[in-house]
Amino acid sequence: MSEFMDIVKMVAGSNGGAFAITLCIVTFAFWIYGKFVRLTTKHDAFETACNTLNSRVEKLEGDMHEVKGEIQYIKSTLNTLVNMVQTSNQALMQAHSPLALTEFGEQMAAGLGVDAILARDFPTIKAKIDAEVPVKTPYDVQTYCLEKIPVFPENYLDAEAIASIKTYAFNNGRTIFECFKVVGLKARDAYFKATGLA
Repeated sequence: MSEFMDIVKMVAGSNGGAFAITLCIVTFAFWIYGKFVRLTTKHDAFETACNTLNSRVEKLEGDMHEVKGEIQYIKSTLNTLVNMVQTSNQALMQAHSPLALTEFGEQMAAGLGVDAILARDFPTIKAKIDAEVPVKTPYDVQTYCLEKIPVFPENYLDAEAIASIKTYAFNNGRTIFECFKVVGLKARDAYFKATGLA
């Protein structure tokens, strides 16, 4: 070991040796710096890829939520159609324009306590329609009320209203979707009245 140190001292003592050692140190420093830059660049690229992936996953989750809503709407509509065929004398809505509740539908609305529900929850419903229906034609508002309120009632009605509607549906042998459709149509009427839209 002492011989090695003697050789290093001898090389460092000469002009060429000192230059060679300095050159080695500078080369090593550049090599370390290059490695650091490459690692930093790879890390930045990885972080960018992760951020892109996260935004795609968030968009996919939003799309999946919409798809689930559409599937639920189709399923609930089919259940309603089956129920209407089975009890054709108890149709809820009249098939003329604009849609309106039948006498049986009005009886259901009264049994559900829709007027009391809307007295509490209409401000929430109106705010949602105002924010989420870009073109407010009577058709667009009607479609929104009949498609969104029955599928996502928790976004429009308080827990007490949802619980009482479920109880009514259970006690009267109706589907929950039918009940929320009645609420949706009544909400449409309340919106029309509040805004003078139709």
